[in-house]
Amino acid sequence: MLKVDLKQGKFPLFLLPFFPENLEITQGISKELHRLNPEAVALVLPPFIKEKWLSAVKILPTITTLEINYQDGSLEYLIVSPLCPLVEATRYALEYKKDLFFIDLPCKEEDSVEIDKFLSPYFLPATGYQTYTQTLISGWGNQGVIPEVTVKERYIANKVAQLAKEGLVAVVLPYAFVLGVLKALENPDNLCFFPQKQHVEINLYRLHIQSIREILSEPGFFQQVYEENRERISEDPSFWIDRVSLWEEVLSKAITKFKDETGSELSPKDLKVLGQFLRNYLLVKGVFLPELFDLIVAARGVGGDEFAFWVWEIATAYELKKEGIVYPEIKLSPEELNLPVKRFRLFRKVKSIRAGLRFLKKFASREERKTFAQKFSGKTICSFPPEDIVVETFGKKASEKGLKVITENLRKIEPFISSLKDGLDIRETIRNWFF
Repeated sequence: MLKVDLKQGKFPLFLLPFFPENLEITQGISKELHRLNPEAVALVLPPFIKEKWLSAVKILPTITTLEINYQDGSLEYLIVSPLCPLVEATRYALEYKKDLFFIDLPCKEEDSVEIDKFLSPYFLPATGYQTYTQTLISGWGNQGVIPEVTVKERYIANKVAQLAKEGLVAVVLPYAFVLGVLKALENPDNLCFFPQKQHVEINLYRLHIQSIREILSEPGFFQQVYEENRERISEDPSFWIDRVSLWEEVLSKAITKFKDETGSELSPKDLKVLGQFLRNYLLVKGVFLPELFDLIVAARGVGGDEFAFWVWEIATAYELKKEGIVYPEIKLSPEELNLPVKRFRLFRKVKSIRAGLRFLKKFASREERKTFAQKFSGKTICSFPPEDIVVETFGKKASEKGLKVITENLRKIEPFISSLKDGLDIRETIRNWFF
């Protein structure tokens, strides 16, 4: 949080910067909003999406997306998920009847600042949201980052400067705009021109479960845990959801599922190897905390593809949804959203024979068995998968047993004697050496 005292404003202005879809940042913004209790909340979003944006937020926890079709034929997608800071600020404004303003200037313009997260957001709960933000801003200043104020940043600065004259305003904006907005607020020109009218078509879709697993910045498991603990996060200043604890919970559930499905159990030594591999892997990458991809790579090195699959399955699962949603469903891939992609292939093992026989029909009595058998005339050959599995398995076991018997017969055993077959006896040779 950054407090800005304006020369012409009666009330101070509070900037709440964020990184997109981050567990720690979203928790910090939620706590700051409840602590500040502002009269209005300003979001860096274009005004023309307000109606559809509010509709999408109101049907949470169902994750949705806004499809924005521009007149020039370009497409843009906005994901509405629980861990989006803009979504959390919108939910706060709706729940507490606060004024909500959309203050972004829709224009195609690149960000003027290259963001360097030299301090991981994981430290935010320990340092506090305000200290964390001030450390980042001062760090960029020490690096000599002098931004050129863009048209978008000047528009945002003028807009919030006018809002600050009427009451206490909390502005939720990306970290990329902070330096430019702060510089523009030093000498606001109060020229808040109207943006060019955009001819767009906005559609609201429910996000397909496969897309939820692939395109969210934070895994579905994180999103669900946050949604289930959202009220406690806002009410209890000392309560934080810890990222490392969530990864440990994912691994614990994956280990249990891996044991139930395969019958194999990871030993404490295997888990120690997993921890050592993950630590060394992160050191090589030069990062502090693992991502989902890192955890899957480490899991595959210890428990194979089957264990890695359950880590991915549990970490990306999202089961919350609101009943009675009539919006159509859409399936998006990371390539369609121009997201960075890391691909991996997992080859799961075929289920055991016992698992394959679970669907074998059970007869309550002999009469029922006879009635079932009478339906077959015997003039045709019928393939019944459960019987085929049993017959093929018997043949495989018989061949393995025969091979074992033949191998035993070919095995020769010789008594342990001293001979040239065992190699030279060096000690005896030295003892009888003649000089």
